[in-house]
Amino acid sequence: CYTLQVNPNAEILHTFQVPFGIQLTLHFDNYHQKLYDSYLNSIGAQIAIHDHDTIPDFSEKEAFGVSPGFITDVKLVVEERKRMGKPYGVCAKKPGTKVVTWNGKEKSYTIAACRQACMQEYIMSVCECLDYSLAALPRSYLNTSNNFTLCKDPKNALPDILKFRDCTQWVQSHNHYQNMCFNNCPVICNSVYFEKQISFTQMPRSQSKKTQFFLHHIKGKPFEKYYTYYDSTCNKTSGAINIKNPSSFEEYKVFSEQAELMVENFAVVKIYAAEKFYLTLEDIPKMTVLDMWSSFGGALNLYCGISLIVIVEILDALLRIFQHMCDGKMKIGPHKK
Repeated sequence: CYTLQVNPNAEILHTFQVPFGIQLTLHFDNYHQKLYDSYLNSIGAQIAIHDHDTIPDFSEKEAFGVSPGFITDVKLVVEERKRMGKPYGVCAKKPGTKVVTWNGKEKSYTIAACRQACMQEYIMSVCECLDYSLAALPRSYLNTSNNFTLCKDPKNALPDILKFRDCTQWVQSHNHYQNMCFNNCPVICNSVYFEKQISFTQMPRSQSKKTQFFLHHIKGKPFEKYYTYYDSTCNKTSGAINIKNPSSFEEYKVFSEQAELMVENFAVVKIYAAEKFYLTLEDIPKMTVLDMWSSFGGALNLYCGISLIVIVEILDALLRIFQHMCDGKMKIGPHKK
């Protein structure tokens, strides 16, 4: 994880027109792609931006993909959402349920983590295994003996792997369990969202840029061995390229292949805050109790011709009639002999 400090009280978040944020250079270790082409649909990374005390949500709604050979710019807008509870809406002000990560640490409540933990609990109950694709665990897991096996553990026998796979797929697709997890995980009244605007550009293809990239990000790393020609042909002082034996077509061919490896194995991600302020969306009651009684009185006056004074007069008349009836009963004397 990388931490991006977004301080709404900071006076300056931009320096020399460069937005405040972080830049990541991702290495995918994709040097044996030809061996796995028939098994892999795509190669890249999934990035989720979340509050530091929550479990990241890698769903398609929250996470975004990064492909090798591209520079990805991510502009963040931090939104704070303040909802109103009953009677205006349905939300949890202080959900006490916390979720647990795989290393046993408790994290703050989010809807996504709550639903993952809920689904994990049903999988533990029905399938008697743990689904490692779900990042959250229920708190009840801490009270167990932790003897659950992984649903997709390659150490299991093939029949067990297939049985656990079919069971987890059945639980996650069953409407009953989906509805239960949906109802058990309410929306939080106060929450923070990270709205993202994402754009992509290709990494520079010029040899000079690639050589500079080699010197900054590859030189001295374990995977430097795949770029031997860059190490032997680039000038350490100026960063320019001096191809060794340029008349050798085979050497230039290898050099070009290693240059292509650089594109297939690296990606650059720039994440920055677009503004130095939060955007707060707060629910405000459109009708208070006073407004409700005022509207009620106006409706009575409009449709029934009744005003508050008339209602008081009617109540006064009913009270007088009731009092007169009681007084009349009290004045009846005893029978004479």
